[in-house]
Amino acid sequence: MPEHAGDLISALLDGELDAEESSRVEAHLDACPACAFERDEVQAGRAMVRGLPVADLRGARLEPVPCLHPGDAISAWIDGELDEREAADVAVHVAACSGCSAERGEVKAARRLVRALPALDPPPGTLGVPSRQAEARWRPALLGTVAAAIGVLGLVVVSEPVVADQPAMATLVSSHGRAAEPGGSPSALGSVARVPTSLAPTYRLASVHHKGNVVQATYQGGTHNLSLFARLRDTHLAGAPGPGAPVLVGEAAGRSWSMSGAQVVVWSTGGAAYAVVTDGSDADALVAARSVPPAGSTGVAATARRRCRGIVELTG
Repeated sequence: MPEHAGDLISALLDGELDAEESSRVEAHLDACPACAFERDEVQAGRAMVRGLPVADLRGARLEPVPCLHPGDAISAWIDGELDEREAADVAVHVAACSGCSAERGEVKAARRLVRALPALDPPPGTLGVPSRQAEARWRPALLGTVAAAIGVLGLVVVSEPVVADQPAMATLVSSHGRAAEPGGSPSALGSVARVPTSLAPTYRLASVHHKGNVVQATYQGGTHNLSLFARLRDTHLAGAPGPGAPVLVGEAAGRSWSMSGAQVVVWSTGGAAYAVVTDGSDADALVAARSVPPAGSTGVAATARRRCRGIVELTG
């Protein structure tokens, strides 16, 4: 046994020692005045505590203990980044805390929305298929410059034409054929309109023309060419070969035809009518038509939303 009993005195008074240990401590107390004095102080202190009056808390207003919310640990918990004990603590708290339970639901819902965003293919030759090492190098630079790039990518400024008659379908097809020939150049006009610089799957803007109220943007993509006619008065084109096949362009109903070796898709959305004409396949024409931004969505804010959706998926 050590020189003094120390903590064994409290253990003796609490009845926590077995018979043999109790006998040794009691024998030591009989022989050691210092330890016997400490025993007496402990007993006196306990007697004093027992003699304190009992507080009457009936009718008293007790302030609740503030809830310590896990905050960012909820996201780490969902990602499986916590150890077993931390994860158990967060799980218990979330199960009992309606606010944190709602936050967990919001985090999961946000992640589902991000995963559901459409993918954005990078322009050919810019990023390619990066390796893990290359991705680690270009991702910070890409995210750091996206705010500046959003304001200038994806739009070409052309002019607002004067009002003219609605062109016939044959006129659109022939205009497409002429504009696709080498030497076509955009016309200079007065106020501002916008056309996309690229269309799915691989079309890139080549030139911009106008005929009265109609803007014609021509695109090149591999072995095929395509024309986008904007600012049509409506979707009724004279000389159409029959009623055409019904198609869905985004949320808008449209029609498609095959005429003189060209595929034509016409649709209307947001009060604006469009036509796509291509010497590619009908599926190619429909894919391109579906990639045309809806009317009223070519402003800076709408363009930024589309670019950011693609970048979120691209940098995933």
